[in-house]
Amino acid sequence: MQPLGPSAHRLESADPGDAAIGSQNRVVLPRLLRKPVRHAKRFLSGGVRVSRRGVLLSAALAGLVAGGFYLDRSGVAGAWKAQAADALGIVVARYRISGNREVPDTEIVAMIAADPADTIFGYDVEAARERLRAHPWISEAMVARNYPDTITIDVTETRPFAVWQAPDGLKLIGKDGAVLADYDGNRRGLPLIVGPGANSAAAAMLSLMQRYPEISAQTRALVRVGERRWDLELGNGAGSVVVMLPEKGYPEEVARLAELIARQGLLDRDVTRIDMRMADRMVIRMSEEGGELVRARRADQIKHLTSARRERNT
Repeated sequence: MQPLGPSAHRLESADPGDAAIGSQNRVVLPRLLRKPVRHAKRFLSGGVRVSRRGVLLSAALAGLVAGGFYLDRSGVAGAWKAQAADALGIVVARYRISGNREVPDTEIVAMIAADPADTIFGYDVEAARERLRAHPWISEAMVARNYPDTITIDVTETRPFAVWQAPDGLKLIGKDGAVLADYDGNRRGLPLIVGPGANSAAAAMLSLMQRYPEISAQTRALVRVGERRWDLELGNGAGSVVVMLPEKGYPEEVARLAELIARQGLLDRDVTRIDMRMADRMVIRMSEEGGELVRARRADQIKHLTSARRERNT
């Protein structure tokens, strides 16, 4: 018995592939997949015919792809691109640089120069900015395109913080202790720090010294000892005084030193060394001449006191 009604018409006109999918495998595909499946079955069964025109179009397309690949690999396409960009006036031809004092223009351009064939539209400003920021002198950089052919660069340079006497020579360093360049002989009014590890520890010490201008004004160098503590080399007229600070509690000792200088004129005396490493005492060492003078004064005072005592006894 055959079914009657509209459903019979649908079964009779359905594609055999649909019937096979629906009845034999008992799998009903979603509506969106039915048409691709039918085409795939027809192609695999030889039911799809390829015309001569289609073959020719496919061959032409393959030839264009192969030719483009060859031109790109051989460099011919790049030369054509460069000639076209130059004729249109849109190649990168100029660099306008500002904000730099330590880094020469030529060095900046060498870091970010475009390829001869690059147009200004394809110039990667972000990549150029990152290359500039990798330079030790440059803390920030702005790179922009100015049409039709100019790249504008504005850099912010790191300010030198100190001169560091490193094991391999004098260096200019930033506040973070990073080496900016070899020392060029221009002091720039920068403090001198000495010794291994001094570059990374100098920021905290120099910040402390700024609170005491009576000390910082006479400081010739800050010497890092054993990468643990500081010695201060202070000017004392024609000579110098070495102040030995402790490893811990040195901010309090610097404050005490400033008070002794202000109230008692400690640096006006013929002192060569002040040892403040011990918490319960401060040891002061005089020069030979100063020691002789102190001993002579002390002997004179003792003589005067002895004479006064004798007078009282008589």
